[in-house]
Amino acid sequence: MGAGVVSDESDWPRFRIRFQGPGIDLDDVAAFRREMDRVLSRRERFVSIVDGRRVTEMPGPLVRKAFADSLAKHRLQLSDWCAGEAIVVESNFLRGLITAIFWITSPAHPSKTFTEPGAARDWTLTQLESR
Repeated sequence: MGAGVVSDESDWPRFRIRFQGPGIDLDDVAAFRREMDRVLSRRERFVSIVDGRRVTEMPGPLVRKAFADSLAKHRLQLSDWCAGEAIVVESNFLRGLITAIFWITSPAHPSKTFTEPGAARDWTLTQLESR
């Protein structure tokens, strides 16, 4: 069962979104989609840091498909507005899962996984400056 999603725009144009864990369910994916819809509606260049460090349970196939569908739905807008997306997860298994989702629907924007939030932050700043 998921515990929710928390977003933070206080350091715009860096947008942060955190999955509260330990699991992710379809309600969490829907909340993630709503947050992305809202941020993309600003029509401003941004970078995002998706913090999944609290997620310790493997998302099921319906959740994985919902993430792939969300990526496909936002593909053109993300290409236009997202200069980079850093995904922070500690588990090698979850990083592999993210790779699998990207095989289903590859992102049209730069995206990279990290184990440390500092490295993710530094990379997003570089992405923002270079685009």
